[in-house]
Amino acid sequence: MTGSPHREYSDTIIVTQEPTSRQFSGVDDRIAYCRGLFRAGGPLHYLAHCSPGSRDFDLYSPGGPGQDDDRRVENCRRVARRLSFQSGQVMHEWLRPLGQGVPLRTVLQSAGGAFYCARVVPNVLLVAGTLSLATDQVASLARQPAVQEADSALSQLVDQIRASIRLPRQNLGAWDTKHFRESAFDRDAADSPRQQPAGARQPVPAIDSTTRRNLETSVDPRHPLAITGDRRHWAFDACAAAVDGTGLHLVACFNDKAQLFSVDALGTPELRGAAYHHSPSYRRQQVNAMGPATAAYLRELGRTARPAIGGPVVRAVLDTDIGAIYYYRLSAREYVIGLCLDQDQVDIADDRLTEVVLAVCGPAAAAVQPLR
Repeated sequence: MTGSPHREYSDTIIVTQEPTSRQFSGVDDRIAYCRGLFRAGGPLHYLAHCSPGSRDFDLYSPGGPGQDDDRRVENCRRVARRLSFQSGQVMHEWLRPLGQGVPLRTVLQSAGGAFYCARVVPNVLLVAGTLSLATDQVASLARQPAVQEADSALSQLVDQIRASIRLPRQNLGAWDTKHFRESAFDRDAADSPRQQPAGARQPVPAIDSTTRRNLETSVDPRHPLAITGDRRHWAFDACAAAVDGTGLHLVACFNDKAQLFSVDALGTPELRGAAYHHSPSYRRQQVNAMGPATAAYLRELGRTARPAIGGPVVRAVLDTDIGAIYYYRLSAREYVIGLCLDQDQVDIADDRLTEVVLAVCGPAAAAVQPLR
């Protein structure tokens, strides 16, 4: 089949089917599902249904933020081609040494926007973009409402398509678990006076040069941590306070040359089931070895995404079927890699890393530049 792309205009949403795209049953239903998510005024500005490296169809709203329609859509399509290709076998092979399983979801976020790639089945991926993040909320990273709404909406769309072909939910981004927790909390709050649960974690406080905490006050003694590197680094205390066996399981800090420190709870009893593939020492070694390669890999993906999302990547998530790997930039030359080994906790780990970055960087968190 050759010729010009087929376009449909409906309710200010443009749907474009590629003339050379693969043919599959249920394409009209898929378009209807995507159109239902891609509503006017919603968090998404672009959505593509892809096979690895190519688009089957995409949707966008004309007159969106930033550039003129043609340039904006072409930039988004370039990201869709690259992410749909990288998020399959390429990323799987790259992540194999960590034993994290199959890549399911990728997030690339800058100060100006974010792109998401989610796997429906091995040869079907959805790529979505939100392109106009609120400038007064850029430092809130994963907590920014538009970022969360777009991420959750794409996860729901993936589950809707999977349900149509009788496949189970994947809990991408732990959104199913998060919604369950929030519903349970609302029920409990309605039944009893609101109070802080015993042993609940407190937000990571800001740490300045005159109020540095020592390790004994930063770490819960019930969860001993394995530590390597420089404990006096300006981000160490915040990272140590965020790591335990029930959410964020490892944080390692790097500059553009080497690892500066790492903190992990990989040896805690809570992870005996989750970490069965590899020993704690093996995972530590692999994270140390892969840190600089992670920065280079995400820098390369970021070059493709930058024209669409308006800046360098400051947060990235590589969500797998065994937890997730996180990348958060701290400064022009330093960044942290986070690790979670439980799919039900990937949102908790993401939020704790946001706490860490906001504690040590403050409002400048989203203004850093990429490594050169």
